[in-house]
Amino acid sequence: MTSLLQTEANPRDAKRSASPRTDEGKIQSRKNALKHGLNGAGVVLPAEESAAVTERNAQWHSSLKPWSVSETWFAEQVVVLSIRIERCQDHENALRIGLAERAATTWDADRKLAIEILAEGLSRKPAKVAQQLRACAHGCDWMIDRWNRLRAVLEFKGSWSAAQAALALDLLGTPSDFRDVPGPLDGDRMAVIASEIAELTKLRETVLADRDAHEQAAAQLGLDTELAPSLVKARRYETECRR
Repeated sequence: MTSLLQTEANPRDAKRSASPRTDEGKIQSRKNALKHGLNGAGVVLPAEESAAVTERNAQWHSSLKPWSVSETWFAEQVVVLSIRIERCQDHENALRIGLAERAATTWDADRKLAIEILAEGLSRKPAKVAQQLRACAHGCDWMIDRWNRLRAVLEFKGSWSAAQAALALDLLGTPSDFRDVPGPLDGDRMAVIASEIAELTKLRETVLADRDAHEQAAAQLGLDTELAPSLVKARRYETECRR
């Protein structure tokens, strides 16, 4: 709570305030703020970035030639945002280098994890997810592994549980609305399994293995077609700065 003495002292202190009143003084005040690391929004910049802003402000001042307080403010915004754009570009380059190194060292592990996450939706949308799994080498590997497991159960027990039968229908991409009518699993299940494994193996070896190798090579060069979320975020921030 403000005391009576403080209340009386405030007007006197305000009269003695050293706040700039002239245009020249305001311009110098803004320059001082810039030197101390403040941008136009009043956010403290990192020391290194602040130094870069101060240096560029001096370099560009003669080109931008601001002649009023408002033009000086706009010129400072241009300088600050130009540094931020460069920082975004440097950040993106660093991210790409990291992703390229990851593609060279943990490609298979990352793809297997992505397939496990994708396969979580197989029971909900079997027709869609089964096709997505078939579209990549690691997805085919995942499906072949499940068919082999189902074959082992069938050989050992002679039948499947309800959950295992549902998985087989999921792997075939059978929509839930059409599972109460006769289908391929009502016949020779071993023949169905052998046919699916053969088809998936052929698809993987003739098309998808080369595609996977090309995608890995592109990722190692930083040319991957699917941008990582971190890159998307960095580009979005750069776009906002440019605007």
